[in-house]
Amino acid sequence: MNMSLKEGDNIYIERFKSEDIDFYCYKHFNDLIGFPTQVFLIRNDIVYVTHPTLDVVPLSDNCVDYEVLEDVDLGYHRDLKDNLNTLKKMGVKRVPKKLIGNTFGKNIREQEEEVEDKNQWLLDLINDLNNGDVDEEFLNNFIGGWERFISIVTKKGLLHLIDPFSSEVENYQNQLFWAFKQNDPSFVWKIVDRYLSDVTKIGDEYYVDLNDISDLADFYEKDRDLSRETIGNILSGEHDWDPFYDVTDNVYRDCYDELDSEYQTVIKQRMTTELLAMKTIDVTYNTPDLFEEIAQEQGNEDEVVLSGEIISRILADDDSVEYLINQEMDDIRNDLYSLYSGCYSSAWFDEAYEKVMNPLIGFVIDDNEFQDYKYTKQVWDKEGKRVTKDAYARRYIATKCIYETVNDWLYEYRNSTHSTDTIEYYGTYKGILNQLCYEGGRDYLRTPNLPDWADSSDVEKCINQSFGDYF
Repeated sequence: MNMSLKEGDNIYIERFKSEDIDFYCYKHFNDLIGFPTQVFLIRNDIVYVTHPTLDVVPLSDNCVDYEVLEDVDLGYHRDLKDNLNTLKKMGVKRVPKKLIGNTFGKNIREQEEEVEDKNQWLLDLINDLNNGDVDEEFLNNFIGGWERFISIVTKKGLLHLIDPFSSEVENYQNQLFWAFKQNDPSFVWKIVDRYLSDVTKIGDEYYVDLNDISDLADFYEKDRDLSRETIGNILSGEHDWDPFYDVTDNVYRDCYDELDSEYQTVIKQRMTTELLAMKTIDVTYNTPDLFEEIAQEQGNEDEVVLSGEIISRILADDDSVEYLINQEMDDIRNDLYSLYSGCYSSAWFDEAYEKVMNPLIGFVIDDNEFQDYKYTKQVWDKEGKRVTKDAYARRYIATKCIYETVNDWLYEYRNSTHSTDTIEYYGTYKGILNQLCYEGGRDYLRTPNLPDWADSSDVEKCINQSFGDYF
């Protein structure tokens, strides 16, 4: 026994002397390793020290290594015993020597009534953490680990004193971000403002900036039948393909007959001009009955002599108009076909656009309304020099989707300490959403079924609206 010790001395139990210790040594000091204690009594050359649950235990030089603490007040035996017991119940595994003074300066139960004093040890620990003086091993030994530390700090209302963006705590950033978000849901926007370069705040709303709307196709699953490239082309409207080879074999039925009467009149005026220029028209086996009837009236069998009166009579007959448009008047037929084909494709692509855009609403963006914006980018000129050029792009409102995505990402990776599992690593809203879909809690959108044909009502509406572009 170290006879230099005297009653009232404070000592710090460092470690067991060896791994091969007897039963009583382990039982007496296992709960004191890494903690301070006090010489309570010396009787018959045996030193008894304070224990958190056994009251006092005999100190043996063959059992543990210890260090005498100078200028430290651990309080009286009962206070020290209560403090040690409280710390053990809190899950603290080791108290660093530099924190002993603040931790044991007063009875922990008394400290509950004095806020500044009771939190001083925790404030010191937070300060050390912000300064990079605390590592994971330290937290594990002293307070039972990082999660335990965050729980205590949050319960004490001191979480705000930690700088979650500090490089000193980057290994715990995800856990910190999640704790901060749970404590203050608006913390999500601090993360957005700091890290997501493709998000712009305008007023109270947040927008995702897209250099190309086709980028949204990345959030669809890969499909052999409908590629992301095709979806991107539909979204951008810059497709150079047409899914239909021939949209009609009867432009009279599908186009002319669906035109408003005023536009049909325009067509008939143009037909009148062409018929007058033709002067006659042959009568064949497939011409309408009216043609043969007029020819017989004129005393002819093979042709009809065209006059203003005869033309009016012909154009009043639907079968005759259909025949002329489909068989005789190539220019009018081609213009009607171009009108119908363009509207058919437009109506199909409009519906296809809705098919691929609608699932994105509520998943990536809040609404399909957008704003155009200008930005500058570096390009190579003809001489091989880097020059600045203005470019234009779109941004979509996405406040709700951005918040939900960041929240889901924080939850998904809250316990990860991998260097690539940080929002800063991805740096964009689209990046973290893509990562969530790739290996996180989100699924890529299923590819939609594109329409088999264009909606006839949309085509009819289009040909009447676009008629003036062709006639």
